[in-house]
Amino acid sequence: MRESGRLGFLRDALLPELLSGRLRVPEAREAVAEVVDIQD
Repeated sequence: MRESGRLGFLRDALLPELLSGRLRVPEAREAVAEVVDIQD
């Protein structure tokens, strides 16, 4: 439940920024990595 909530929050925060071009994928990846453990 907690992880689902975090992912929903990240989606809601990052998706509009990505779609508008104000945020690029590498920057979004860094922001997400600060919140969750990303494995390549």
